[in-house]
Amino acid sequence: MRNRQKAELAAEVMGVSLDGLTSTILGAAYKELIKIHHPDAGGEHEDFIRLQHAKKELITWLDGSSVSGSGATSSSSASSGCVRCGGKGYVRVTRGFTTTTIRCLSCEPKE
Repeated sequence: MRNRQKAELAAEVMGVSLDGLTSTILGAAYKELIKIHHPDAGGEHEDFIRLQHAKKELITWLDGSSVSGSGATSSSSASSGCVRCGGKGYVRVTRGFTTTTIRCLSCEPKE
């Protein structure tokens, strides 16, 4: 169930719904949002990174949905903590000479 919550959060960031989500819909949403949030287009670096993480999470969700039908992982991987941040709640992302700390989308609680 935890993966569904992560996917829902990522879908919220991307402005899409998990119901009927396809890679085509995800790609189109990503392209539109990147036009706004890419740093070269005047967007904020943190928002850009957040979009990239959300897209990656939804791609993982789509891959898992097509294999298992639910997008859920085994209980052993869910109980071991977040793979991306190790349970810290944040990740450090480095692009070139800039390092940014952002909240982890994989384990960030839904507000």
